[in-house]
Amino acid sequence: MPTEVEKMAISDAGDLIKVTADELMVGDALPWTVYDATGRLLMDVGHVVSSKSRLNSIINSGYRLDEKNMPETAFVAPLELPSPYSYAKDTNPFNELTELCHELETLFVGIGGEGAFKEGRLEKRLYDTAAQVQGLCKLNADALLGSIHLSNKFNYSIKHPLHVAIISAIIAETLELPQENQLAIVGAALTANVAMNAYQNSLQAHKGPLSSEQLAKLRVNPRPIGRGYKREPRSGSNQVSPDFAHTLSVF
Repeated sequence: MPTEVEKMAISDAGDLIKVTADELMVGDALPWTVYDATGRLLMDVGHVVSSKSRLNSIINSGYRLDEKNMPETAFVAPLELPSPYSYAKDTNPFNELTELCHELETLFVGIGGEGAFKEGRLEKRLYDTAAQVQGLCKLNADALLGSIHLSNKFNYSIKHPLHVAIISAIIAETLELPQENQLAIVGAALTANVAMNAYQNSLQAHKGPLSSEQLAKLRVNPRPIGRGYKREPRSGSNQVSPDFAHTLSVF
């Protein structure tokens, strides 16, 4: 139920603002109480967004309190690390992977500084995405491993980190690492190459031999910090091939 602070805040309908698509994803626990446009309670804070249809309903009809109008003493809950997401047995893992690819596209825009994420929200969504990868691996690891060879819809800069995250999640679970460590590993896999996404995409779209400038960039990237290590492109070839971008990977 709404807290006393919330009851005070919704005395004026002007205190409510529309819930937007960048604030929630499937599997989230609501960080605030959701109301309709008149201030009538729809869902309590903490309610889990259990499906895509429920998420769409909240985005289409839901409002929340405008934090700018909340008293300064309003409580802000600290970020809690999520557990692996629990999927229904009949969930189609390939459909969920497509949704995760779309989510990664949004998150990478936010990491690049172009999104409209509020403080702490981007971090939470990254953790939640990692937890969803874990959940899908628990649901059907074989299907996820197979997806590495089937997905062609998205750019390499989206597919590759997700595929690395899948393998990392399976290994981390097999080793029975603490959840905190598993999330850190999967999250690192998802974001490892984000600084070079634009360049990877430009190479993916390139036709014909690489230019001298492109070859020079390939020879100096990546340069992992602290290892004194640098990968070189394969000698004797300057043609773009399906696995060219592996020369860019830090894994």
